[in-house]
Amino acid sequence: LLFSIPESQISLRHSSLEKSKKMGHTVDTCVVVSHYSRLSSSMNQNATNGTGPHEEPKIPWDDDRDVWWTDEMEDASTTCPPVWMDSEDPLFMLYTSGSTGKPKGVLHTTGGYLLYAATTFKYVFDY
Repeated sequence: LLFSIPESQISLRHSSLEKSKKMGHTVDTCVVVSHYSRLSSSMNQNATNGTGPHEEPKIPWDDDRDVWWTDEMEDASTTCPPVWMDSEDPLFMLYTSGSTGKPKGVLHTTGGYLLYAATTFKYVFDY
Protein backbone atom coordinates (compact mmCIF):
# COMPACT_ATOMS: atom_id res chain seq x y z
CA LEU A 1 0.00 0.00 0.00
CA LEU A 2 1.13 3.55 -0.66
CA PHE A 3 -0.21 6.35 1.52
CA SER A 4 0.21 10.10 1.28
CA ILE A 5 -2.26 11.21 3.90
CA PRO A 6 -3.01 14.58 5.46
CA GLU A 7 -2.86 14.43 9.24
CA SER A 8 -6.65 14.73 9.47
CA GLN A 9 -7.03 11.37 7.69
CA ILE A 10 -4.42 9.21 9.48
CA SER A 11 -7.21 7.04 10.92
CA LEU A 12 -8.24 6.18 7.34
CA ARG A 13 -4.87 4.47 6.78
CA HIS A 14 -5.16 2.59 10.05
CA SER A 15 -8.75 1.44 9.39
CA SER A 16 -7.81 0.31 5.85
CA LEU A 17 -5.06 -1.90 7.25
CA GLU A 18 -7.37 -3.28 9.94
CA LYS A 19 -10.14 -4.07 7.42
CA SER A 20 -7.64 -5.80 5.14
CA LYS A 21 -6.49 -7.92 8.07
CA LYS A 22 -10.07 -8.83 9.09
CA MET A 23 -10.86 -9.91 5.51
CA GLY A 24 -7.83 -12.21 5.48
CA HIS A 25 -5.63 -10.08 3.22
CA THR A 26 -1.99 -9.59 4.13
CA VAL A 27 -0.28 -6.24 3.63
CA ASP A 28 3.43 -7.00 3.31
CA THR A 29 4.60 -3.40 2.98
CA CYS A 30 2.93 -0.07 3.63
CA VAL A 31 4.78 2.92 2.16
CA VAL A 32 4.17 6.25 3.88
CA VAL A 33 5.00 9.47 2.03
CA SER A 34 6.08 12.41 4.16
CA HIS A 35 4.67 15.75 3.06
CA TYR A 36 7.44 18.28 2.47
CA SER A 37 5.55 20.87 4.52
CA ARG A 38 6.11 18.71 7.61
CA LEU A 39 9.87 18.19 7.26
CA SER A 40 10.98 21.09 9.43
CA SER A 41 9.25 23.50 11.74
CA SER A 42 10.86 26.52 10.06
CA MET A 43 9.48 25.39 6.72
CA ASN A 44 6.08 24.80 8.33
CA GLN A 45 5.91 28.31 9.73
CA ASN A 46 6.57 29.75 6.28
CA ALA A 47 4.27 27.29 4.51
CA THR A 48 1.32 27.93 6.83
CA ASN A 49 1.28 31.73 6.53
CA GLY A 50 2.47 32.33 10.08
CA THR A 51 0.01 30.02 11.82
CA GLY A 52 2.88 27.92 13.22
CA PRO A 53 4.09 24.41 12.59
CA HIS A 54 1.79 21.45 12.22
CA GLU A 55 2.07 18.67 14.75
CA GLU A 56 3.78 15.53 13.56
CA PRO A 57 1.14 13.05 12.39
CA LYS A 58 0.39 10.25 14.83
CA ILE A 59 0.80 7.21 12.61
CA PRO A 60 0.36 3.71 14.04
CA TRP A 61 3.70 2.34 12.81
CA ASP A 62 4.80 -1.29 12.38
CA ASP A 63 8.57 -1.59 11.76
CA ASP A 64 8.08 -4.99 10.12
CA ARG A 65 5.64 -3.60 7.56
CA ASP A 66 5.88 0.19 7.22
CA VAL A 67 8.61 2.07 5.35
CA TRP A 68 9.20 5.72 4.41
CA TRP A 69 9.04 6.46 0.68
CA THR A 70 12.16 8.62 0.83
CA ASP A 71 14.17 5.80 2.45
CA GLU A 72 13.06 3.32 -0.20
CA MET A 73 13.93 5.68 -3.08
CA GLU A 74 17.51 6.45 -1.92
CA ASP A 75 18.91 3.35 -3.65
CA ALA A 76 16.37 3.19 -6.49
CA SER A 77 17.61 3.19 -10.06
CA THR A 78 17.08 6.29 -12.20
CA THR A 79 16.05 4.12 -15.16
CA CYS A 80 12.90 2.07 -15.44
CA PRO A 81 12.54 -0.13 -18.51
CA PRO A 82 8.99 -0.33 -19.94
CA VAL A 83 6.93 -3.46 -19.40
CA TRP A 84 4.26 -4.42 -21.93
CA MET A 85 0.83 -4.59 -20.32
CA ASP A 86 -2.53 -5.96 -21.40
CA SER A 87 -5.29 -3.36 -21.62
CA GLU A 88 -7.24 -5.09 -18.84
CA ASP A 89 -4.31 -5.35 -16.40
CA PRO A 90 -5.12 -3.58 -13.12
CA LEU A 91 -3.55 -0.13 -12.77
CA PHE A 92 -4.94 1.14 -9.45
CA MET A 93 -7.92 0.85 -7.14
CA LEU A 94 -9.81 3.91 -5.98
CA TYR A 95 -11.88 3.68 -2.81
CA THR A 96 -14.62 6.00 -1.67
CA SER A 97 -17.36 5.86 0.92
CA GLY A 98 -19.66 7.89 -1.29
CA SER A 99 -22.90 9.14 0.19
CA THR A 100 -23.73 5.87 1.97
CA GLY A 101 -20.69 5.82 4.24
CA LYS A 102 -19.86 2.27 3.16
CA PRO A 103 -16.50 1.73 1.41
CA LYS A 104 -16.64 1.00 -2.31
CA GLY A 105 -13.75 0.28 -4.62
CA VAL A 106 -13.32 0.81 -8.35
CA LEU A 107 -10.59 -1.05 -10.21
CA HIS A 108 -9.07 1.07 -12.97
CA THR A 109 -7.37 -0.85 -15.77
CA THR A 110 -4.36 0.18 -17.80
CA GLY A 111 -6.25 0.55 -21.08
CA GLY A 112 -9.24 2.33 -19.58
CA TYR A 113 -7.14 4.93 -17.80
CA LEU A 114 -4.87 5.56 -20.79
CA LEU A 115 -7.88 5.84 -23.11
CA TYR A 116 -9.38 8.43 -20.76
CA ALA A 117 -6.09 10.37 -20.62
CA ALA A 118 -5.68 10.28 -24.42
CA THR A 119 -9.30 11.33 -25.05
CA THR A 120 -9.05 14.16 -22.53
CA PHE A 121 -5.83 15.40 -24.13
CA LYS A 122 -7.38 15.25 -27.61
CA TYR A 123 -10.53 17.22 -26.78
CA VAL A 124 -9.14 19.64 -24.19
CA PHE A 125 -6.17 20.67 -26.31
CA ASP A 126 -7.94 20.15 -29.67
CA TYR A 127 -4.96 18.10 -30.83
